Amino acid sequence: MTTNRPRLSGIATNPAVSEIPAPEGVDDRIARLRGFMSGTWDEALALLHDWRAALVAAIGALPENTVAFTHLAAINTIAGHADGSQLVTSFRPHH
Repeated sequence: MTTNRPRLSGIATNPAVSEIPAPEGVDDRIARLRGFMSGTWDEALALLHDWRAALVAAIGALPENTVAFTHLAAINTIAGHADGSQLVTSFRPHH
């Protein structure tokens, strides 16, 4: 099948802007995320602090006029960092 869509250039993926990591040994990822998302960064595991630092650094290094596609946890992490908030969830955007 041939399409007439133009090829996009300059598209890249960055693993730092990815799903929040799960600590080893977690059986119920959903329950863990619910608990984490209702807490503060002061309560977070070192693994999550490392993820947060890498995410914030990656977003800060992006050039102007860049679009980043990510998810709720990453969006809240970036917004909270920008606002100086220790809440993991600052808001819940609508779909």
